[in-house]
Order: sequence, then C-alpha cells, then structure tokens
Amino acid sequence: PSNLALDLAQSFGTMEITGCYSAITLDASYSDVYLSDIGGELNLDTSFTDITLDAIHAPSQLVFEYGSLKGSVGAPFSLTSNFSDTDLTVTEKLDGNVSVNSEYGDVTLRLPSDQNGHFAITSSFSSLYCPLWGQDGDSLDSEIQRTVGEGGPEFTLVQAFGDMTIAFE
Repeated sequence: PSNLALDLAQSFGTMEITGCYSAITLDASYSDVYLSDIGGELNLDTSFTDITLDAIHAPSQLVFEYGSLKGSVGAPFSLTSNFSDTDLTVTEKLDGNVSVNSEYGDVTLRLPSDQNGHFAITSSFSSLYCPLWGQDGDSLDSEIQRTVGEGGPEFTLVQAFGDMTIAFE
C-alpha cells in the first residue's frame, strides 16, 4: 500500500520505488535506485550508487558518496555529497531551506524563476552551476550572500578549489 513506511537496505542491485506516500529510509550501496512520485519524508544514505529522483514532494535528506544523483525535486532538501556528481532540477517553488555540501563532485541546480527560500551551498574541490531563470543581476563570487530580486532566493555560497557559475537569464 502507498502509505506503508519503508526502511530498506539494498546492495548490488536495482531498486525502483514509485507512488509511496509514507516515510522512506534507504541505505544502498553498489546499486541503481529510481524513486518517483514520493510523498513521504525521504532519507537516503548511499555509496557507489546512482540515484534518479522524479517528483519528490516531501523534505529529503540525501547523503551519498561515490555515485551520482540526478532528477527533480519539489520539496526542500539537504544534500551531502562526497566524490559524487549532482544534477537536480527544482520543479516547484520551495519556501524552505536547502542545504548542499559537496566535496570532490560537480553540482548543478536548476531553479524556477519564482524560487524562494534560502540556499546554503558549501563546496570544496567541486564545480557549481546554477542557472536562475527569469532573474536579472550579475555574477556571484565565492563567499558572498545575495538576495536575488524581490522575494527571490537567498544564497549563501562558500567555494574552495572549484569553478562556480550562477547564470541570470
């Protein structure tokens, strides 16, 4: 049933979860994980795993190393990534806080033009790319804080040893 809470461990395989509206706790390694239409709180702790997210509607805590994370989210999230690449599209206006801590991996965040909330991004030995649609402004440098437009998102950025691009289109 869609309201069944899941506490799962997965190694060396493929896992697909769709249409779950209760909490999911997943510890995965050496796996491919596909999560779609998730309405409950999501807690992932993975290593050597490739994760694909689609239509995540509840807050998420994502911890992964030596893998990749791609897809779309529609709720605030916390992401800790080591030796991994992230490519996420935020599909809905998030009013909550988003925390990204990346070390030795590239991070791409795509945000809608009416985005809100606070984005705290710390990256070391990583590259960050974040296009902001429908915003006017200039480029952002390391270790600055800026509120974009009236009612727009607020960014706190700390970057060491990597490239950073914030594009206002």
